[in-house]
Amino acid sequence: MKQEQSDSETHLVADESAASGTGVTASTADEEKLAKSIVSKVYWGLLPWMFVSGIFSYFDRANFAFAAPSLRHDLGLSNQSYGLASGILFAGYAALAVPSNLVISWVGAKAWLPVLAIIWGVVAAVQAAVREDKALIALRFFLGAAEAGLFPGMWFHCTKFLRGDELTLAYAVILSSAVVSQVLGAPLAAALLLMEGVAGLHGWQWLFIIEGAATALWGVVLAVALAARPGSAWFLVAEEREWLQRRQDREQARRQAELAASGKAWAPLVSAKMWWLSIAWLLIGAIVTNIVVWTPLLLDAALSGDFSGQLKARRAASSDPRAEAWHNAKIALITVTLYAPTAMAMLGAGWSSRHFKERRWHCFIPLVIAAIAFMFVPMAMVQSAIGGFVLLIVAAMGTWAVYGPMVSWPNTLLHGRGAAVGLAFYNVLGAIGGFISPYLVGRLSNGGSYNSSMYVQGAFNLAAALMVLVFWPWGGSKRRKASQ
Repeated sequence: MKQEQSDSETHLVADESAASGTGVTASTADEEKLAKSIVSKVYWGLLPWMFVSGIFSYFDRANFAFAAPSLRHDLGLSNQSYGLASGILFAGYAALAVPSNLVISWVGAKAWLPVLAIIWGVVAAVQAAVREDKALIALRFFLGAAEAGLFPGMWFHCTKFLRGDELTLAYAVILSSAVVSQVLGAPLAAALLLMEGVAGLHGWQWLFIIEGAATALWGVVLAVALAARPGSAWFLVAEEREWLQRRQDREQARRQAELAASGKAWAPLVSAKMWWLSIAWLLIGAIVTNIVVWTPLLLDAALSGDFSGQLKARRAASSDPRAEAWHNAKIALITVTLYAPTAMAMLGAGWSSRHFKERRWHCFIPLVIAAIAFMFVPMAMVQSAIGGFVLLIVAAMGTWAVYGPMVSWPNTLLHGRGAAVGLAFYNVLGAIGGFISPYLVGRLSNGGSYNSSMYVQGAFNLAAALMVLVFWPWGGSKRRKASQ
């Protein structure tokens, strides 16, 4: 397969050499060197803005989890209500993902992504004003609707600048923002939670206000800094912009010829392959969301020797808000030990998948490891909270590691406006998983233990692994496999 990829790339580079107007056409080797240089500049000129946007998006999800112990007490939320408030964000996400990404395909990411950032920043900050669970649930829905176009929009925008295996690393970098946001957000959340009582507000209220306002300001920065297309990329010189625009135009034409049926805007919705991949992504999205939403509460339960999830009474018994704030801040800081290795696993798997031009085993093996780790968490928690938490770290690493390969896979089936709809549809299925899973864990743990939720998450990972394993030989022509 590597040889097929090499032959395909060499042929395409030769075509580009013949059509290039840059003057660097002496040999295929010269053109390949130019291509590597330009792609490297694209990575550095485009991805940092998307990476930071992803961090701000996940800051809110992390904030809600870090605020959970005190927020649940102050608003009187049960595990089930907390799970619903966490998951309802993804209902709004699923409802508007496709329409939002269609808007991006019409007006462009540079115009639409900043608008989304400003809106969701404002909504995130307004969460500080809630006093009851119904208002909180409504705001979480609108927050998800505002964020819906971000990640599929960024994925779609990347296809304007990159192609094939170049996208795998790009997507892994963008999606690593999810775990990096936890690493950065944990100490930030800890500091803000310690503002308990300042100006008469709780620490969790300051958490929502400050990080929501920062997100809205970032939207203004993004409107200025994000490149709209290769032909206007400020980080390339004129000759490089022309070369990249020509290459991407030819790539689009080539894929349109190969995948004409998928080019119709709604074709991905009736594609069996897209449905298969999307359902696997739904299962993975369910687990990832649970890791983000429930880790602080799982850690709190483990450290207290109470993995049953019945923390409400103990929380209500605390009479010192400052002591409670310190406790919650420590939990936020400890979660860094989960997300730091998870970020490295995601980036490492994305790099390896791109290097070896392979996706199936880069998804299957980590998912199986994660499934086994989840299954053994309850047993480990009986012996040692540290041992149980280490297994949670392994499970998180295995689940998040597949993000780069999994997110770039649909691009082998899509192009044009069909890509915009297809990527949004893919993300919608992931969002549905994110909606179902927090509520499911809350329901399972509301009157019993967290143990059953660990078994369910292990089963989800195993099912996703088997779906990926079956999908591989179903991948189409040899040329299409080479492009993967």
